[in-house]
Amino acid sequence: MAKKVSDLLREWDGLTKKHREHLVKHKFSNKFAVVSKDLDGLFDEYKTYTKMMSDQSKVVESLKSQVVALAGALGKKLKARLIATKKEKEEGLDTLDDFCRCITHESDEVDPKLLGKEWAEMWKESKGKNKALHAIILDDSKMIPLLKKLADEAKKFDGFAAKQGIANTLLNRKTEMDIRPDIAKNIKSLSSWQDKKAAEEVSAFLKNFEKNLNAAIF
Repeated sequence: MAKKVSDLLREWDGLTKKHREHLVKHKFSNKFAVVSKDLDGLFDEYKTYTKMMSDQSKVVESLKSQVVALAGALGKKLKARLIATKKEKEEGLDTLDDFCRCITHESDEVDPKLLGKEWAEMWKESKGKNKALHAIILDDSKMIPLLKKLADEAKKFDGFAAKQGIANTLLNRKTEMDIRPDIAKNIKSLSSWQDKKAAEEVSAFLKNFEKNLNAAIF
């Protein structure tokens, strides 16, 4: 199991005490260690929101399946409608199928938060084009509440995804823009140390720290 960044930094604390004289004399930068202290917390946030995204995705997918199932049930009602013409039934079923394809990835998927709008527009268009489909949708009391619930749960997923993205961006930014450049600068500065043994010891730690950085946070 990979060590946490805080575990790696404890090793650095020991070295700073051991080689304090050289570190002060050569104005050794401690920026990499200061910035690294935030990484464990950021990674915990990243993992937390990743788990919440995964759980919320299951909720959203379940609701999508319910929407598709309900659309299928409305299609059966349309087929069984005695006063509907053959053309109304065929075109109505095609319309319902097209709506379902927006959800099941069979065509360009529509944002779940916008499916209620798609449904309302479909119902509005059917008023003039397919009275049988219009009547079936008008008589239904379940689809709109279900689509609203889907939109609400999709918003929650988007919120978790945004927070996960922020944590991930901060992790990458601190690692690539602050920590690694500071480590490289420090390793380069070690060539001026007169105490070569101390320099080698600090250099070995820094190289190992950089090597284990990804393992610790990813």
